[in-house]
Amino acid sequence: MEDNNIELEGTPAAIAEIKNFEDAEWVFQFDDEAPVVFAWSDSSGEPGDITITLKPNEKSRITFTSINGTKIMSLYSRPITDETRKIRESQIK
Repeated sequence: MEDNNIELEGTPAAIAEIKNFEDAEWVFQFDDEAPVVFAWSDSSGEPGDITITLKPNEKSRITFTSINGTKIMSLYSRPITDETRKIRESQIK
């Protein structure tokens, strides 16, 4: 009978601890440009969370602009395209 037990050697991986911030600011960044602050915690206690919700309608849009105004990034919803529909269908199978 064949022995299928395998013994692995090595150093156990350490699980990185997540450091929470007492005070926080939320930023977006284009490439290696300076980060742009779009929200910050208040001084009343826990910094809380930022939740971005985009509804499936034509008015649902969030736009970020770089500090010098030369770059714009938008998050928005739109009607599904045939290309996306094909990708979605191929993943379901």
